[in-house]
Amino acid sequence: MIGSTTSIRGRVTGDENLTILGSVEGSVQISKELTVDKHATVDATVEAARVLVSGQLSGQVTADEEVRIDSSARVTGDVTAPRISIADGAHFEGRIDMPFDIPTID
Repeated sequence: MIGSTTSIRGRVTGDENLTILGSVEGSVQISKELTVDKHATVDATVEAARVLVSGQLSGQVTADEEVRIDSSARVTGDVTAPRISIADGAHFEGRIDMPFDIPTID
Protein backbone atom coordinates (compact mmCIF):
# COMPACT_ATOMS: atom_id res chain seq x y z
CA MET A 1 0.00 0.00 0.00
CA ILE A 2 1.12 3.54 -0.74
CA GLY A 3 -0.23 5.67 2.12
CA SER A 4 -2.39 8.78 1.79
CA THR A 5 0.46 11.14 2.76
CA THR A 6 3.04 9.42 0.55
CA SER A 7 4.15 10.73 -2.85
CA ILE A 8 6.31 8.62 -5.14
CA ARG A 9 8.06 9.82 -8.28
CA GLY A 10 9.66 7.09 -10.39
CA ARG A 11 8.99 3.45 -11.20
CA VAL A 12 6.86 1.19 -9.00
CA THR A 13 6.96 -2.57 -9.69
CA GLY A 14 5.67 -5.59 -7.83
CA ASP A 15 4.28 -9.11 -7.93
CA GLU A 16 1.38 -8.56 -5.54
CA ASN A 17 -1.75 -6.42 -5.22
CA LEU A 18 -1.12 -2.70 -4.71
CA THR A 19 -3.46 -0.03 -3.36
CA ILE A 20 -2.53 3.61 -3.89
CA LEU A 21 -3.96 6.06 -1.36
CA GLY A 22 -1.44 8.87 -2.01
CA SER A 23 0.16 9.96 -5.28
CA VAL A 24 2.41 8.33 -7.85
CA GLU A 25 4.11 9.93 -10.85
CA GLY A 26 6.08 7.86 -13.38
CA SER A 27 5.22 4.23 -14.08
CA VAL A 28 3.46 1.41 -12.24
CA GLN A 29 3.92 -2.22 -13.25
CA ILE A 30 2.07 -4.73 -11.06
CA SER A 31 1.54 -8.38 -11.96
CA LYS A 32 -1.74 -8.57 -10.01
CA GLU A 33 -4.38 -5.97 -9.05
CA LEU A 34 -3.81 -2.22 -8.84
CA THR A 35 -6.36 -0.15 -6.92
CA VAL A 36 -6.38 3.66 -7.16
CA ASP A 37 -8.25 4.90 -4.09
CA LYS A 38 -10.92 7.61 -4.24
CA HIS A 39 -8.49 10.25 -2.88
CA ALA A 40 -5.40 9.05 -4.81
CA THR A 41 -3.71 10.73 -7.76
CA VAL A 42 -1.74 8.73 -10.33
CA ASP A 43 0.06 10.32 -13.28
CA ALA A 44 1.76 7.29 -14.79
CA THR A 45 1.94 4.59 -17.41
CA VAL A 46 0.16 1.66 -15.77
CA GLU A 47 0.43 -2.08 -16.47
CA ALA A 48 -1.35 -4.66 -14.30
CA ALA A 49 -3.55 -7.73 -14.47
CA ARG A 50 -6.53 -5.73 -13.16
CA VAL A 51 -6.88 -1.97 -12.61
CA LEU A 52 -9.62 -0.60 -10.35
CA VAL A 53 -9.91 3.20 -10.34
CA SER A 54 -11.93 5.28 -7.87
CA GLY A 55 -9.60 8.32 -7.81
CA GLN A 56 -7.71 10.30 -10.45
CA LEU A 57 -5.53 8.56 -13.04
CA SER A 58 -3.75 10.17 -16.00
CA GLY A 59 -1.70 8.09 -18.42
CA GLN A 60 -1.78 5.02 -20.60
CA VAL A 61 -3.38 2.01 -18.87
CA THR A 62 -2.89 -1.60 -19.98
CA ALA A 63 -4.53 -4.50 -18.14
CA ASP A 64 -4.30 -8.20 -18.95
CA GLU A 65 -7.77 -8.94 -17.54
CA GLU A 66 -9.91 -5.92 -16.65
CA VAL A 67 -10.15 -2.17 -16.06
CA ARG A 68 -12.96 -0.91 -13.84
CA ILE A 69 -13.62 2.83 -13.56
CA ASP A 70 -15.91 3.70 -10.63
CA SER A 71 -18.37 6.60 -10.52
CA SER A 72 -15.98 8.79 -8.48
CA ALA A 73 -13.06 8.28 -10.90
CA ARG A 74 -11.43 10.75 -13.29
CA VAL A 75 -9.40 8.96 -15.96
CA THR A 76 -7.51 10.71 -18.75
CA GLY A 77 -5.60 8.55 -21.21
CA ASP A 78 -5.88 5.49 -23.40
CA VAL A 79 -7.09 2.23 -21.85
CA THR A 80 -6.34 -1.24 -23.26
CA ALA A 81 -7.94 -4.35 -21.72
CA PRO A 82 -10.18 -7.24 -22.79
CA ARG A 83 -12.87 -6.09 -20.30
CA ILE A 84 -13.57 -2.45 -19.43
CA SER A 85 -16.39 -1.04 -17.33
CA ILE A 86 -17.11 2.64 -16.76
CA ALA A 87 -19.68 3.45 -14.07
CA ASP A 88 -22.32 6.11 -14.53
CA GLY A 89 -20.93 9.43 -13.29
CA ALA A 90 -17.27 8.60 -13.98
CA HIS A 91 -15.18 11.02 -16.03
CA PHE A 92 -13.23 9.41 -18.86
CA GLU A 93 -11.30 11.10 -21.65
CA GLY A 94 -9.26 8.95 -24.01
CA ARG A 95 -9.43 5.94 -26.28
CA ILE A 96 -10.49 2.41 -25.45
CA ASP A 97 -8.94 -0.65 -27.07
CA MET A 98 -10.47 -4.04 -26.26
CA PRO A 99 -8.34 -6.67 -28.04
CA PHE A 100 -9.88 -10.04 -28.74
CA ASP A 101 -9.14 -13.18 -30.71
CA ILE A 102 -11.36 -14.02 -33.67
CA PRO A 103 -12.09 -17.75 -33.69
CA THR A 104 -11.09 -19.59 -36.82
CA ILE A 105 -13.75 -21.29 -38.93
CA ASP A 106 -13.03 -24.88 -39.90
